[in-house]
Amino acid sequence: MLKEQYKCEHVLNSSDADFLEKFRNLSKELKATALIECVSGDTTGQLMECLPNRSTVVFYGALSEKGASSIDPLLMIGRNYRLEGFVLG
Repeated sequence: MLKEQYKCEHVLNSSDADFLEKFRNLSKELKATALIECVSGDTTGQLMECLPNRSTVVFYGALSEKGASSIDPLLMIGRNYRLEGFVLG
């Protein structure tokens, strides 16, 4: 629907078994260095690991009703990731 009705070029489904692989490949192809993340839980760390070095994750929600997790501090240092956030009122 998103591709046909709204002409979206890239659509990923987080329920797909190969979602993280597709996300990693697409972020590499697009040279994406920023992620706006609102799900939280394990998703935050899993998506971060798919991004290239010196990427920024902007965290603004917790749709999973869990805190951000699965974030490896050594990757934060070694890959020079940044984790930022803001309140959406």
